[in-house]
Amino acid sequence: MGYYIHIPLPEKLRDEISEIERTFQGDSGSEPHITLIPPRELIGGKSEQELIDAVHLATQRLTPFALIQKGVGFFGNKETIYVRISRTYKLVSFHQALAEAISGILEPLDGPFDNLPTPHITLSTRLSPEYGQKAWEVLRNRNFLGQFMCKRLTLLQKDRGDKHWKVLWHFDLNG
Repeated sequence: MGYYIHIPLPEKLRDEISEIERTFQGDSGSEPHITLIPPRELIGGKSEQELIDAVHLATQRLTPFALIQKGVGFFGNKETIYVRISRTYKLVSFHQALAEAISGILEPLDGPFDNLPTPHITLSTRLSPEYGQKAWEVLRNRNFLGQFMCKRLTLLQKDRGDKHWKVLWHFDLNG
């Protein structure tokens, strides 16, 4: 069973990005979000309840904070196009607090999500270079500027054979 943790988006932004995802890639398997902890498995001997308790404890120590959208970007050869999110001190501290809370419960973080180098909201992914270029021409001037408050985290789970992630728990930030 896999687990991951993300920041859900406000309804209006979520709906706008969902429409873009459907247009350029079809069904993504989860709602638009900002990933904090990418998909990981439980470490042997650890339980789902231990994970829930650890994330709950961490979120009780955290207060809501602003997330700032700053335009559109892409990874690689435009195979993934996304909304840039400012890598603020508050967001990085939030990520670190969660990473510490799940340490020893979920498999260790490694690779690109170690320190949250490029926070983002995916608009489309797994695009061919040709289709990525076409999508970029349409999306690059979209006005994704502004901010919204992070007030909640969502813990999701998926069995190996499932196509979609299922919400396991919502955690409201203290404050």
